[in-house]
Amino acid sequence: MKLLLLSAALLSVSACVIVEPECEPAETRCMGDVLEICGEGWMPLNDCAADGLVCREVRGNLSCTNATTMPPVDAGPSRVCDPSELRCEQGILQRCAGNGLEWGADTNCNERGQTCVTTGQQACEPSPCMRGTDDEFRCTSLGVSQICAGVYATYADCDALGGVCASNGLCFRAEPCTNGEERCTNNMLERCTGDGWALRENCSITGQTCADNFEGRCEGPRTCITGEVQCSQNRVETCSEGTYEVTDDCAAQGKECRGNVCVEVACQSGSVTCDGDLASICEAGMIYERDCAAEGKVCSPIASRPCRDTCINNTGRCRGSTLEACQNGVYVVGMECANGCTYDDTGYAFCQP
Repeated sequence: MKLLLLSAALLSVSACVIVEPECEPAETRCMGDVLEICGEGWMPLNDCAADGLVCREVRGNLSCTNATTMPPVDAGPSRVCDPSELRCEQGILQRCAGNGLEWGADTNCNERGQTCVTTGQQACEPSPCMRGTDDEFRCTSLGVSQICAGVYATYADCDALGGVCASNGLCFRAEPCTNGEERCTNNMLERCTGDGWALRENCSITGQTCADNFEGRCEGPRTCITGEVQCSQNRVETCSEGTYEVTDDCAAQGKECRGNVCVEVACQSGSVTCDGDLASICEAGMIYERDCAAEGKVCSPIASRPCRDTCINNTGRCRGSTLEACQNGVYVVGMECANGCTYDDTGYAFCQP
């Protein structure tokens, strides 16, 4: 009796087991080079090998195909740039994403009041300006006051000081004060305009100390402003941490420093050449002639006195390729220079070796 009950129980359990189908209807697969399809189980659909073909996936579907025909490789989206490549777009420095598929904003040069440069290594660089032509002070969209020093350099961060950058390009803080009163705050000289404090000078920029005495000024030796550019000794100099450094030698290029850049000129300003008593004088890059003989004088290759009264004994001058010597206050014919006659920096004439 117990044996019959156990057998009945086993039959009941087995009747509840659900047998999963081994494939989905119409599903295909490759078994070697035989293409099979699912019906009531897997059934052969096509013997690819019999036709000299192979079974493989092509564009997402299994089929019989030529063994020498490789399925196309999906290259995915095309790259638009090289990873980490930089470019400028409407004043914004952009960097290429790591996958090379898109550009992303790296730095907004406009907000900094700078220029996005596209020559060489792309970067945000200070915008050039010329004092006397461009605004001496201006505001960036981030509330920073900038000063024109050959390039626009940071003068004061008005937002960080709890104020705003006003229309004159300088910081202003709306606080009660007595009109005309002056004070020093954070080494900056401020003056009350009646409705608040207006920045007059940032003494730290020039390495000085703010003194709110009767005059109200920055005191002490003045250093240059970082980024400030000037012409000095026919060279372009740029200020770095309070000291001017030569950034372009105009004289070495046969040019002149004007407006803080090297420019092409017809001659070097201050130079004088003599052809007999005809002086060719260079001023502001232009040559004009002066006939010293017509003034009863002689030509001298010295900028401060291109025409002088008489010659000095034992000195010489060039007349074309001829070296003439001064005797008793008068130039006399000397010698013909095979390689030409010229002058040294002190105005001494000699034959070139």
